[in-house]
Amino acid sequence: MSNEIQKANPTEVSYALPNGDNISLDAQTVRNFLTNGDAKVSDKEVAMYVQLCKAQQLNPFLKEAYLIKYTESQPASIVVAKDAFIKRAEAHPQYDGMKSGIIVMNAKGDVKEREGSFKLPNETVVGGWAKVFRRDMKNDIYDSVSFEEYA
Repeated sequence: MSNEIQKANPTEVSYALPNGDNISLDAQTVRNFLTNGDAKVSDKEVAMYVQLCKAQQLNPFLKEAYLIKYTESQPASIVVAKDAFIKRAEAHPQYDGMKSGIIVMNAKGDVKEREGSFKLPNETVVGGWAKVFRRDMKNDIYDSVSFEEYA
């Protein structure tokens, strides 16, 4: 891939998606239609974004990947959408579903995991969790994160 990038303009790519659709991205299209935030993205940031989309076969027009830049002083963030991961998981033959939710703390300091995102007014969201089930694994895959890690 690196030879391919060096030979061509790294901010212009064309690639096929798994469903057979073709995507063409260039710097101007990314800047005009696919960038979020108020700051201008650099050519390097655009190149990283379009090359990620190509390598991972993501469709940025369906919001499978985001290029976000809020201030000139900070680098842009490239975010792959949760729905892109879920779509890929669901396409895997061993995928057998998932559950996810929030971790809340009430006024007494009691912490609870709750499926979904429902929160009472006297509760504070302190984290999130997910379980993924696979047909070929005896136990589910579980992970939890604190809210501060992502906020």
